[in-house]
Amino acid sequence: MDETEQTLGLLPKRVGAVDDIVRGGPAALDAARAAVRGASVLPLSEVRLEAPLHRFNRDILCTGWNYWDHFEESKGKREGQEPASRPEHPTFFTKGPDTVMGPFDALAHDERLSAKWDYEAEIALVIGRTGRSIPEEKALASCIRLRP
Repeated sequence: MDETEQTLGLLPKRVGAVDDIVRGGPAALDAARAAVRGASVLPLSEVRLEAPLHRFNRDILCTGWNYWDHFEESKGKREGQEPASRPEHPTFFTKGPDTVMGPFDALAHDERLSAKWDYEAEIALVIGRTGRSIPEEKALASCIRLRP
């Protein structure tokens, strides 16, 4: 689909931000689902996309080297941090809550500390129910879905 044809449904302010829906439990999710049905629709070109969440309780858990192409594309570019062999499992690291940015936000950095930059795209999955060690076949059942 051409970007000029893409649209977004805007929830009314009374529903709150995504943060409020995530923290609000079943009642907030039901209110958001109801509001989606009557939401105003705007072309994507008229909307400023921001970070999906703004308020975090703790650091954000991230996964690295979670597919072979990602590992291979940076081979020889790790400046002395090259592992002896391919990792057997993905690596995990955290990012502070203040590091989340929207797609068009300016990147704050100190050129004296960071002389070389690499690019990455991140995707976030917000689990709408508490859980631990959720089996893969049940993972999507734990996600918040606004569309009925």
